[in-house]
Amino acid sequence: MKHLRISNSETEDFVDCVKDAITENRIVKPYNELKDALIFSFDAELNAFSNFSKGWHKERRRRPYFERGTTLIEELEAMMITARPSGGRVFIDNDYAYFFDRDSDRTNLCSLEWPNGRNVVDEIHSYWFEQRRSASRSSFTVAKVFRVGQR
Repeated sequence: MKHLRISNSETEDFVDCVKDAITENRIVKPYNELKDALIFSFDAELNAFSNFSKGWHKERRRRPYFERGTTLIEELEAMMITARPSGGRVFIDNDYAYFFDRDSDRTNLCSLEWPNGRNVVDEIHSYWFEQRRSASRSSFTVAKVFRVGQR
């Protein structure tokens, strides 16, 4: 199995890319609670996009594709070409990048080594959670103001 040592700049680039996707599109859900892992998908052409649903991602035009590539995403894409050329979801925890097939257990694409002291999964999960919380508060305030205005 391949081992990826991810530099500080590559880590920042990946984190920023995922944060940008979260900020640009409210439907993005980059975190899977059951696996305590980040999640994104590759389409049949192996273009990466942010996760936003369970099951098959049906509507191509609704898929929130990453605006730019990162070294990590490009490395995983290269691994997917041989491991799973039809695309699919990729999970990233603090130790591995992996996928699941219907007929098999977890398949590790590679082991990961993030810079010392970085917990990328928690960083992105916390950012996503805070964005959702902020959006909830904003929606609540707008709804409250609207109701008050109707009286």
